[in-house]
Order: sequence, then C-alpha cells, then structure tokens
Amino acid sequence: MPIVLNEWVIHDLRGENGSLAQRQSAEFLQLFQRSADHIVVLRRSPWTTKAFNLMTVSTPPVRILSKFLHLSILQDSLKCRYVEAEEIQPLPWDLAEQIPNDDAYLFQTALAVVAPIIVTSDVRLIERVATLARERGVQMRQRDEFLAGYRE
Repeated sequence: MPIVLNEWVIHDLRGENGSLAQRQSAEFLQLFQRSADHIVVLRRSPWTTKAFNLMTVSTPPVRILSKFLHLSILQDSLKCRYVEAEEIQPLPWDLAEQIPNDDAYLFQTALAVVAPIIVTSDVRLIERVATLARERGVQMRQRDEFLAGYRE
C-alpha cells in the first residue's frame, strides 16, 4: 500500500515531539520496513529536505533513527517510491481552496499514485479535506490512529 507521510515522522525522529513520539515512530519504521507497504515521497520537497537534514543531527538516538530511515527505507526501491516534479499536477480547485499551500505537495504526491493514504497529525486538515480527498481515491489518516492500527 502506498503511504504519504506528512512531516510529523521527521519531527518525531528528531525528538521534537517528545520521547514517546520518537519511540512510536521508530517502532513504526521497523514494522514498516518488514511490511509490503511503501512510502511515496516527492523528490526535492520540504519532506525530503527535512529527512536529509535529519542526517546532520549528531545525537546518538537521532543519528541511529536517521540512518535506519535512509538506509532501510529511503534508499530501498521496494520501500520508497520517489515522485518527480514532472509527475505531479496542480491540485483540483476544490482541494486547492481547502489545503494550505505548505501541504499542497503532499496531496499532489498522493494524487500522482494509485489509492494512497496520507498520514498527518493535522486533525483540522483531515476534517477539512477528508471527503474531497476520498472522492479522488486518497484516504486521510490521523497519525495516532494510523500508528495504533499499524502495530496490530
């Protein structure tokens, strides 16, 4: 299953959302790496910039998690599908009206693949666009619910 992760995963791994969130995201990445799922990432996007900047953190736990993310997921073609800028389209007008500009690339990425899920920690965003997204084959999932269900 293709999954578009919002930037919460990078912030979690960096430890910005607390140690519990860091552990949850680390556990998710380990389960994800063994699953048949893959993430979909827009190349040269805010997400990739933050992911690559994560590699510059020298704190041992963050460094270990960053290496795992990069070596086991981002560099594995079975776990990560990169979408090129030429593959994305402008958002449909009704979505564009509801989605903040800094999140538009996530939806453009999701729409470039078949039947994706966008996982975000932004509950208000989900409330605003879940129906519109679903009409276009994109599922919106809240971070905590997604992670809880992924462990099962």
